[in-house]
This record gives sequence, C-alpha cells and structure tokens, in this order.
Amino acid sequence: MVWPGKILMEPGAARLAKRWPKLSSKAIQSRESRITVTADGSRERTLALRVPGWAGQTTVLLNGTVAQAESSDGYLLFRRIWQTGDQIDLDFEMPIRKKFARFEVDADRGRLALLRGPLVYCLEQVDNGSDLDRIIIPAEEEFRPVEAKELLDGTVTLRGHALRESPIESKGLYADQPPKTETVDVTAIPYYAWANRGPGEMQIWTRSR
Repeated sequence: MVWPGKILMEPGAARLAKRWPKLSSKAIQSRESRITVTADGSRERTLALRVPGWAGQTTVLLNGTVAQAESSDGYLLFRRIWQTGDQIDLDFEMPIRKKFARFEVDADRGRLALLRGPLVYCLEQVDNGSDLDRIIIPAEEEFRPVEAKELLDGTVTLRGHALRESPIESKGLYADQPPKTETVDVTAIPYYAWANRGPGEMQIWTRSR
C-alpha cells in the first residue's frame, strides 16, 4: 500500500517517488483544494489518500471520470493495476467555519474565529478600521469567499456583515445607555497574510453574540 503523505517524509523517499507516485498539490478556484496523483509505471498497488478533517464534500476523478473509493480511518483507498499516465484528482470543498471558545478560555470568552479549510482568518485594521474590538460578528452570519488578487499575488478573503459599536456619549467611564451599533461590512484575511500592508491592528478572536 502506498501512503503519499508518509512517503514524502520517509528515508528513501526519492527512490520511491521515482517509481510511484508523482504528486502535485495546489489550491484552485475560490472554494476548493485539489490534489493530483499521477502514476509512473505499471503495477498493482493500493493508493491511500488522506481526506482532511476540515474537508467538505470530496469528489474523486480517475482519468477524468468520477470514481468511488473505499473509505477507511480517514483515507480513501484505490486498489488497481495502475498504468503509466493514470491520474487521480481529489477535490476538497473548503467550507467556511466558525470556532467558538469554551467558557474556560477567559481571553476568548464570547468570541469566535473564522476558518476556511485548514486556514485561520483574522481581521486587519486596513480593511476594517481601527478599534477592531468594537466589531461584533453575529453567530449566524454567513461569510462568503472573495478572491483578492492584489493581496500577496492572490488569496481568498472572507466577506460578511457585522455590528460596530459607536463610542458611548458620556464624559465619565460609565453611561446609563448601551452603546449604539451600526451594520458594517467586514473582511477577514488568512492569518499568514497580515502585516503586509502597513502597521495596524489585527484580531483573530472577535466578539460575537
């Protein structure tokens, strides 16, 4: 059995890779991630491909045709007599998810974080203005992926709506009325992409209700 994810980490990987399999992995479009495996040589083998826990709907193509595979412990298993040039394309949907902190995590209590596939997202001042902690994302808000070609030669941002608190109109530290809120557009970027457009605030865990 061949486990591509392990082959690349094991001693002798270069020798194995010359025979089987050749791997390439890239993100495509704005909602999917694709892994392509191409056979180099004719032999009978079982190929095991890992399906990440974050993956949504998964589609498998064998030489361009939708294929079925046995599933076992998070892997898809393909057993056949492979021919040179056989190709498997594994497409993962990358759904947008929210994570909520447990009550015991004091710093993140009442907050949420946005994720897409394996990526953690954050808010940055350049997109959302200063005082990011005034932003409140409703728990039921549905974000959408939007490609931003100008950010690091192209990445996928998340767009949605949130509430922004206005400063309390009081000269003292406390007021008799709660702060007013307005609906605003919110943009989240992958965490790895922040601090590339000048200094400013950044926030991963955002207030929610």
